[in-house]
Amino acid sequence: LELLDLDYAAWSAAALGRLQEHRGAAREEAGVWLGQALDAADDAGACARVVDGYAATLSHLRAAGLSFLQPGALLAPPAAPAPPPPAPLPSPLAGGPLYRAMAARFVAYRDGFVLPFRRDHLARIGRQIVLVDLTGMLADGPEAFADARAALAASLRAFRYRRIPGLDALRGRIARVLVAATKIDHVATSQYLNARALLADALAGGAWAGSIARERLRFEVLAAIRSTEDGWMRRDGAQRAALRGVLRAPGGTLQLLVPSDVPPRAPAASDWPDGGFIYADFAPPDLSGHRERPFPGINLDKALDHLVGDRLR
Repeated sequence: LELLDLDYAAWSAAALGRLQEHRGAAREEAGVWLGQALDAADDAGACARVVDGYAATLSHLRAAGLSFLQPGALLAPPAAPAPPPPAPLPSPLAGGPLYRAMAARFVAYRDGFVLPFRRDHLARIGRQIVLVDLTGMLADGPEAFADARAALAASLRAFRYRRIPGLDALRGRIARVLVAATKIDHVATSQYLNARALLADALAGGAWAGSIARERLRFEVLAAIRSTEDGWMRRDGAQRAALRGVLRAPGGTLQLLVPSDVPPRAPAASDWPDGGFIYADFAPPDLSGHRERPFPGINLDKALDHLVGDRLR
């Protein structure tokens, strides 16, 4: 969606800038691909080959836990026919055959695929829920956390939100937004307040949040189906909040584990705990006893109330 507000030169600069910020194997992978692209600077017919190399680079970055990866069609090809997506190129190649051909690809992809998608689908949204894998972001480390945070903010800037009740209603803008940390049952109940605070800290400062009236935006923690129960475990001479559940793995067994505490604010990279944040992946519980009663969930009532409660009163 961010591509709608950028031309090819600006998008390339931003995308390549993110590649250069990565560390270790991810940066080396990006460097190899960029070298191949530079070697093809005078060959307009090398577009498809350069894009294929860029797609492989994006796949490696995604496997490393990163998520601000564009264009998305290189990682999740559209179901319907669409113009071929582009790859970014450095500005010194501007004016050359490969750069001109790739810039034309960018315009065709943006105007022929991204713009119609927003016009035909996203422009009709009246209520929005943004699901965030907050524990996954923490578990993947500081670089992945910052990358996911930037990706979410960039995507949300592409939406239009209501600010002036009477006027905005006439322009088809989104009336209510719920930003929710999912799988909250993977942390102890005592950490829900911290998780909600961290979610707000990570996203509320973005320009997109400032375009929404405060009462129309809510940050929440959710679990559609709760897969754990609270418990206690003695560790390091103290009682620690623990979770009891069946691990999501072949032959998973019932375990009592102590997940990492959730920080109320995004820690600086230098303050990341030794060993990182650790959260187990639990399997859904047996739901056969819930044929005539609700599934065990967390805060779904609050989510629905914020999103559609005004329509039901």
